[in-house]
Amino acid sequence: MFANYDSPEHHLAKRPGLTGELRKLLFDTPKEEWGSHSNYWRGADMWQSIHRSLLHESGLFVSGLEQLSDMPNGDMQSALLLNNLRQLGGHLIGHAHVHHHVEDDHYFPRFKEVFPQLGRPIDLLDCDHRVLEETLDAVENHVRALQAETADKDRIGAALVDAGKLDHILNRHLADEEDIVIPALLKGL
Repeated sequence: MFANYDSPEHHLAKRPGLTGELRKLLFDTPKEEWGSHSNYWRGADMWQSIHRSLLHESGLFVSGLEQLSDMPNGDMQSALLLNNLRQLGGHLIGHAHVHHHVEDDHYFPRFKEVFPQLGRPIDLLDCDHRVLEETLDAVENHVRALQAETADKDRIGAALVDAGKLDHILNRHLADEEDIVIPALLKGL
């Protein structure tokens, strides 16, 4: 779907941002003008709000796992934190899955229809979603496995590694997605 997606310049886990080639295909509306644009309140605000919420949840999940990894096993505080992290992790995973499925099933096809020049950047985001889904599935497996009686340091450490990966790629993906999508929303979808 996206040629050379696995290259370091395109793959979600490796790229530092969108390439110049892809940026040339985007609408040129500077970020500092997004919030004051007359169409901002017609969907772009909601899009960014959802992204901020996902990033906030992801950051809290990672920092909670870091805190948990420093606590002694069997401690009452660690059991309470573990319970909260299972709930937070479950919400984050569900929230991300729903958001990406809505984009894949509704918004991305519509963007490509209305703005054909965005086809390649949208294809990149579609490929990103596959990487995100794999990482979300890995984190979901950790969330299920984080029970008080089995949440040892190794299991918590493994969960933290995958949660950190998720946080990294989620930040990269959402920043690039906004660069592609928000200016198009401001044009009027």
